[in-house]
Formats: sequence, structure tokens, C-alpha cells
Amino acid sequence: MKRTSKEIPQHRISKKAVVRLGDFAPWWVVCKQCQERALLVAEGGKLMARCSCATCGAIYSIELSQDYPRRMLELPLWFRSDFRGEVFWAVNGDHLLFLEGIIAARLRERPIHRGSRIKLTRAMPFNLPSWMLSAKNRPDILRLIRKLKKRLPKDFVPSRPKQILTETVQND
Repeated sequence: MKRTSKEIPQHRISKKAVVRLGDFAPWWVVCKQCQERALLVAEGGKLMARCSCATCGAIYSIELSQDYPRRMLELPLWFRSDFRGEVFWAVNGDHLLFLEGIIAARLRERPIHRGSRIKLTRAMPFNLPSWMLSAKNRPDILRLIRKLKKRLPKDFVPSRPKQILTETVQND
């Protein structure tokens, strides 16, 4: 039996889901000593970050790239994978779940404030690359995210409620 569009729930980005990358801290990286998950905390105003690994006890510093767009590509992020020649990454578990909610959303409208759409060029989800938001890539990226979610620690508890990320829109 074929489903009509009225039967398929539409997921819309909630107004509360407009965030910045800095809202997701600490970042998770691969420990250079034991290859397990370590926490990275950027030092305010400097291009240095401090890493600490709970598994092996290593504490060390990583230099951050001055070129902001390259910074994430150069970090040994815990959630990082190749997607058709592009690099898909998330800075921690909350960020990965956030991206899953955004990519799964079928309606990505900018919030309205005082009668017009807000222009938020530096805030997520509006600054995400087009390949990531493309409907043709949605199933494959969600499959990649499911694979990356297997790397979540067993004791991970999301700090952002799922309902904030998306809301269901009823078709009339």
C-alpha cells in the first residue's frame, strides 16, 4: 500500500535549535597516546586547546589552526568520517545527535521574528554545507550517523532534549 504525503509526518527545525558550534563543549578527540576518546577544551582567546584522556590519563595541548574552516578538518575528532569526498564530523555526542535531527528534518525554515525571516549565517543549522542538507544525500548521511553513533559511550546522556531539535508538523 502506497503512503500519501498526508500520512508522512513532516519534521521541522524548532526555533530553539538555532545554535553555534561553541555551544557544544567539550569536544571529543582521539587521544594521541591510547587512541581512545579524550576531551578537548579550547583555551579562551588562544589558538591552543588542552586535551585530557580519562582512559590513559594523558594530558597534552593541541595547536588549533588559525584558518577556522580548516580547523575542524585538522583536528583528530572522535566522530569523523568520509562522505563522498567530503569530511563529515561532529565535535561530541550532543552535536552528532543535533546534526541527526537537522538532517532528518524535511522543513528547514529560518525562524520568523517581527514578521520577517531571521538572517543567521553563522548559526547552525543555516551554515551547514549544502551537500549535508541535500535531500538526495539524507538517507546516506543518516546511515553514516547511525554508524558513528555506535562510538557513543555506553553511559552517554544527551544534554539537549530531542524535542528541541525538531517538531512535527501536521499536514491538513
